[in-house]
Amino acid sequence: MPTSTVTKLVDRLEAAGYLRRTTDATDRRKTVPELMPERIAPLQVLYGRADDEFDALTRTFDRRELETIIQFLQGVSDFYHLGNFEPV
Repeated sequence: MPTSTVTKLVDRLEAAGYLRRTTDATDRRKTVPELMPERIAPLQVLYGRADDEFDALTRTFDRRELETIIQFLQGVSDFYHLGNFEPV
């Protein structure tokens, strides 16, 4: 993902109260996003089981298979992002 996209995402999550930026302990030029447990708790209840099941599914693939899946998903993302798809 481009840096600008990640920055916008972090900005939105911070504005919504889901995380805050903290200073990196070893490099003051960096910031580290820190999740706000009290704000994400309801999401964990809602999505926690799905996350656990998704993690279990992911563990059924070896590294090479996951790399192929990533390549495929990146290709699909690029296809839609580059405007190659026109709804009928």
